[in-house]
Amino acid sequence: MKLTVQIRLIPDADQAAQLEAVVERFKEAANWIAGIAFEHRTANQYDLRRLVYHEIRARLGLSS
Repeated sequence: MKLTVQIRLIPDADQAAQLEAVVERFKEAANWIAGIAFEHRTANQYDLRRLVYHEIRARLGLSS
């Protein structure tokens, strides 16, 4: 059985700013990874993870 729940976030001003910062870092990471994928001509998630995982965490401070 599959259960789907829809929720709504109601952050205060500080939480909204933090959430927006994380989203921006995520978009920056996605764009950088897309460039690496194009450069290496791969869309395989395991190959990409091997290529970018540690560097992207160090660059942008994103958790796994």
